[in-house]
Amino acid sequence: MDTNGEGGENLATFLHSIGLQSYHNAIRDELKVETVQDLKQVKEQDLEDIRMKPEDIQKLRKNIKKEFPQNAFGKLKKKLTRASSDTPNTRASRTSIVSSDMDTPQSPVPVVGRRIIPMEQIVVQNDIGEGEFGIVRHGLYTNDIGQKIEVAVKSLSQDRLEHGLQEFLKEATSMQSVSHSNIVTFYGIVFQQEKELMLVTEYAPLKSLLECLHNDSLRRF
Repeated sequence: MDTNGEGGENLATFLHSIGLQSYHNAIRDELKVETVQDLKQVKEQDLEDIRMKPEDIQKLRKNIKKEFPQNAFGKLKKKLTRASSDTPNTRASRTSIVSSDMDTPQSPVPVVGRRIIPMEQIVVQNDIGEGEFGIVRHGLYTNDIGQKIEVAVKSLSQDRLEHGLQEFLKEATSMQSVSHSNIVTFYGIVFQQEKELMLVTEYAPLKSLLECLHNDSLRRF
């Protein structure tokens, strides 16, 4: 019998992940709930009938909302968070690491990345262009071990995301799955107060391959 819900988690696994595993048998046997998806239909009275504590009911409701987000930002955050957990946390890359006094880039060293990045670790600077989903800016990313890395920051508002969610998901998830020294590094994403999303990638000072091919001054590189 299939016990996987729409969220892709087994019911027992889901309950264990939020510390409510002690209610698993009662939910399964008394309420006849077999999937995480089915939990959305369970009423508060049903939970009280199996002697679930009020604070545990609140915890369950909160985590069900996280498991099944309604807006585009919530869905994207959930998808990319799970994708991040399936990729390596560290890897060596050809990344420009900036010294603490903001001078010239140092030698490439392993960097931490591929996850949801706290807003305070990103300093957004000047605009450098506009992409398919919004403005692209030059920025500085301070990772978990204190390295300062030059990055390109793609900003996307919620309004634009609502209309281009699937395309953005394809780009973001495909970048997470790629790891190669000759391909621009994807560090992660920043959610700014559920209103704006920023995709953080390695900064490419020589611009795109197409621009290099059309610019004689860049072709020598």
